[in-house]
Amino acid sequence: MSRRLSEAHGLGQVVQSARLASGWSQTELADAAGVSRPSVARVERGDDVNMATIGKIANALGLTLELRDRPSIVGCAAPRRRGPLRRDGSRQNPNV
Repeated sequence: MSRRLSEAHGLGQVVQSARLASGWSQTELADAAGVSRPSVARVERGDDVNMATIGKIANALGLTLELRDRPSIVGCAAPRRRGPLRRDGSRQNPNV
């Protein structure tokens, strides 16, 4: 069961929906993922957890994690990257 995490749903909602669709309790998912039951609960609540925990839970549920840039807001440009500063304060690569 492979799913893409939708931007329309929070991570916790996706994890909880996938867990319930699998017929697993939080304890069963925790055992399958090799994490604690409270860690599963924290992910489902949307609390702060590390990427390793999210990856283990996603893998156990057959979910795919995808990281990508957010689209910029209309009228707002992405910050421009600039080259490193020289000792005199000028940029080495001002067009970068």
